[in-house]
Amino acid sequence: MEESTFFDSFKVQASETDASKSIKVPNLLGYMQEAAWTNATKLGFSTYDMLKEGITWVVNRMYIEFLVLPTYPQVLKIETWPSDLDKYFAYRDFRVFDESHNLMVQATSNWLVLDIKTRKLIPIPDHIKDARFSVDRGGMDKIKGKCTFDQSKIENEFPIGVSWFDLDVNNHVNNTKYFQWILDSLDQSVLANKKPKSIDITFKAEAGYRDEIVSQSYALDDNTFAHQITNKSTGKVLVVAKSKFSD
Repeated sequence: MEESTFFDSFKVQASETDASKSIKVPNLLGYMQEAAWTNATKLGFSTYDMLKEGITWVVNRMYIEFLVLPTYPQVLKIETWPSDLDKYFAYRDFRVFDESHNLMVQATSNWLVLDIKTRKLIPIPDHIKDARFSVDRGGMDKIKGKCTFDQSKIENEFPIGVSWFDLDVNNHVNNTKYFQWILDSLDQSVLANKKPKSIDITFKAEAGYRDEIVSQSYALDDNTFAHQITNKSTGKVLVVAKSKFSD
């Protein structure tokens, strides 16, 4: 289904960049999420469409590779499409190109369906499967393995209070915020002097308004870091992730 493939364009804004004019990772993820939302809307399966049925999409995992980090004032072309379905998971892939169609960023993600009333995950509904909107665009392989975190190795902590403005249409923290928060725990020297190469992030539980959470990390080597975000009150793990950088 050609209509399953969607392209959108975004111009990198100065307010979305750091001192090197590179786009901040959460802003880039925001562009990608916006493109995915528009694509899902055209296919009739956006979050708004799902909410009418008492269900919603929730992201379970995402792996993103940064080949070249976009900079101001580049115009980016984002390609996104639903790449596969099985009993519980819907898969969505992304590619980000510059104006000359050079690949800059690519990503793959896994999504689940949540019953709003019970707050429990359910199998992909038959009417979504029957729509057959998945298309093979030669995207990334499905994510394999697990992100793990060893509590005994924690080196850095960053406390966070969930703001009203961190919430999305599902009334929980938007997934792009977690990308920011895992990186917030890293030392400034890493963020200022290294370039992100990849992030593998698994979303395990929700966070809501005024929750007190903490982002923790430690180094696996000079350029690789393990991350975890937990709810301070309940001890529940919200996110586990691994990030890689280059000098």
